[in-house]
This record gives sequence, C-alpha cells and structure tokens, in this order.
Amino acid sequence: MPEKLQSIERAAAVVRLLAAGSEPQPLRDIAQMLRLPKSTAHGIVRTLVMVGGSSRTLPPGDMGSPLPCPGGTRRSWTSTSFDHEP
Repeated sequence: MPEKLQSIERAAAVVRLLAAGSEPQPLRDIAQMLRLPKSTAHGIVRTLVMVGGSSRTLPPGDMGSPLPCPGGTRRSWTSTSFDHEP
C-alpha cells in the first residue's frame, strides 16, 4: 500500500475542520484542536487561502495589519469552495 503523506493528511484535517464549523475558527483553535504546531497550522491555512480553499475573517476595525487586533479580538478562518481559480 502506498505511504501516506503527513502534509496532505494535516491539510485535509484542516479542510474538514473548517468545513464542519458553522463559525470561523481562530488559528490558535485550529492548531489546538488538531494538535498541530501553530506554525504548521498557519502554513496550511495560508496555502489554503492561496488556492481558494479558505478565507480570512477580520474583526471590525482590523485592516489586515500584522499587529495585534484591536480590543483583543482575533482573526479567524473559514472554508470556501474550490470551484474557482485563486
């Protein structure tokens, strides 16, 4: 039987988690729920955004700055369909 690729398994787990949720998920929660390093979860989510499989939800007043969000709110992520080109 062919060997499984850990990176694909992890990405699929993130896609399933985002697709199953009714609310956008903060990156920290994605990493914790899937027991992934935060940097790994970030890399997967960033790649999903690039290929059209996820989108970022910004809290009110956040213009996408790398600085902390106003009022302690967090950016979060949600799934999107893959039916379009990024």
